[in-house]
Amino acid sequence: MIPTQLAINSVTTRNADVQACVTAYADAGFRNVEFMLGHVKDYLTAGHRAGDLRTRLDHLELRCIGGFEAPLACFAGADELRTNHALHRGNASLIAELGGTVMVVGTDGPPNGVTVEDPIGHSPRSLPKSPTRSRRRA
Repeated sequence: MIPTQLAINSVTTRNADVQACVTAYADAGFRNVEFMLGHVKDYLTAGHRAGDLRTRLDHLELRCIGGFEAPLACFAGADELRTNHALHRGNASLIAELGGTVMVVGTDGPPNGVTVEDPIGHSPRSLPKSPTRSRRRA
């Protein structure tokens, strides 16, 4: 296995400062990191910007491959779906600011005793919709 095939998950060091963590990841030879977004949000609450962390990642030659925070609600009621999906849309934006392209999620699953004929098919239909972005071609 080569270093570019591995990513460290920041949950491993969740009790330490994000800046110290990313330095330690690079020093340990990692090139990819998946962020526990609560850890990043603590960093932002302390007065930093996502761009500051992105700059630090670039300086250390680390790449954010994605992140995670909460289960994706697919089977909840309408109010919970709206709240949960707003959280995930914000998280997708944060991941993108860090250079990542993947959000890792688990779902809530159907309630006990409820049968869903196509649970895999149901889940994508309930996902939060992202605005359509125009793509520039080089």
